[in-house]
Amino acid sequence: MKEIVKITKVKSFTLMEMIVVMAITSIVIIIALMIYSIINKHFIDYQRQSLFVNNVSQFINTFENDLNTTFDVEIKNNEILIKKASLQCIYLIDEHSITRSVNDKRDTVLASISQIEVFSKDIDKRSGMISFRFLLTQDTLIYKSYYSRNVNLNK
Repeated sequence: MKEIVKITKVKSFTLMEMIVVMAITSIVIIIALMIYSIINKHFIDYQRQSLFVNNVSQFINTFENDLNTTFDVEIKNNEILIKKASLQCIYLIDEHSITRSVNDKRDTVLASISQIEVFSKDIDKRSGMISFRFLLTQDTLIYKSYYSRNVNLNK
C-alpha cells in the first residue's frame, strides 16, 4: 500500500525578504536616532539660553532696585558703588561674572557669561548713563541701559 503523505507549506519569509526588512528597519532606526539627537541638542541650547535670560533678568531686577533707592552712584574701572541711606552696595564686574557686596557680604549675582561689558557716560554734571551688554553666544545678547541722576564717573 502506498502511503499518502500530505505536504503542507508553512508560510514564512525567505532569507532575501528577511535581509531587506532588516536593512529597512536599521535605516528607520538610524533616522529616528538622528532626529532625537537634533531635537535634544536644540532642547539643551534652549535650556541654556533660558537660564541665561533668567539670570540676567534677576540681575537687572536687583540692580534696578539698588539704583532706584540710591543717593549716589560712583563708577570706577570695574566697580559700581551705590550709596544708600544705611548701606553701601558694590558691584564688582569681572569679564565673566558680577559680584554684589552689601555691607561686606558678597553674593555672585551673575556668573558663567561669555562676556560682560559695562559702558558709562556723563550726560551732565550730576547725571549719567550706565549700560550693560551681556553675551552668552554670538546669537544670544542682552543689552540694558539705565539713566540715573547722581551718577559720578571716576574712570
